[in-house]
Amino acid sequence: MDIIFPCTKCGQQLTVDEAGAGQIVPCPKCNQSLIIPSLSVGAPPDSGEATTFPFSSSVVEKPVESSLHSASDARTSAAAVASLILGILSLCLGAITGIPAVILGHVSRSAIQHSKGKLTGAGKALAGLIMGYVSIVVTLTLAVIIIGLAGDNTPRAVASYGSAPDYSSAIDEILKKDQLLGIAMQNKLSGMKIESDEDLNNYARIVNEYATAARGIDLSRCPRDFAEQYWRHISAWSGKSQELFSHPHIPSGGEAFFEGMLRGLNGDWTGGAFERQAEFKTFAQRVQNQESQVRETWREVEALAIRYGVKLSK
Repeated sequence: MDIIFPCTKCGQQLTVDEAGAGQIVPCPKCNQSLIIPSLSVGAPPDSGEATTFPFSSSVVEKPVESSLHSASDARTSAAAVASLILGILSLCLGAITGIPAVILGHVSRSAIQHSKGKLTGAGKALAGLIMGYVSIVVTLTLAVIIIGLAGDNTPRAVASYGSAPDYSSAIDEILKKDQLLGIAMQNKLSGMKIESDEDLNNYARIVNEYATAARGIDLSRCPRDFAEQYWRHISAWSGKSQELFSHPHIPSGGEAFFEGMLRGLNGDWTGGAFERQAEFKTFAQRVQNQESQVRETWREVEALAIRYGVKLSK
């Protein structure tokens, strides 16, 4: 009895003897490889009639034993699932889980491609790969930024301990400029007598001129710690000039005589001498405190200069 079945590719009807059931034959029209269906369905074998099959049982291009796999036989690749999970974690943990996500993603995709349909999960593997690579790139970028910042701060940290001799010339230049300004101030103050308010105001003005000029010195080539300390020193000088400007009134000889006489008539036999003495004592104490700050801040300036390799002149 003959078996009649169509080609699933071109629809050509094929007629073969029942003895060929299960064998592979080419379609005479399109050359598609087809498996001859068996007589398990259709007309009974002894009916003497040809059995017609509306559809072929399978289309093959390779030997039968390796070509037929139903969808129910396929399973999801465990490596693909692991790659997806690690990729999700890498969004928080970075390259720690991103690197294994990439490795498992490539392994699973390769296995899926060579499984001939037995494995699925290519999409999960691809998602794990993408997230893994993104986490690696982000981790490397952050590492470069952190290393760059650390490298930028290293010279400053080293300079704080005086091991950067390239700063010595800049500091030495600043000290020389300060010395010239200090000499000019001392020359103006030399021989000055304080006998009136005007004399004391001139004294304060000269000190303030020195502080203003010193603030104009360029400190950009110096290390930060030295520049800050020198600025504190100049601020101490400015404080001294402000204290000098806030001095109590210095009466002239005639003014003091008449003030004493009036105070005596009012019962103050000292003529206000004790009151003026207390005012000037408080004023002198404030000025001395500022002078102490000037000396202390200058010692710190010199100590930093020595630490950076500057040889101070005696």
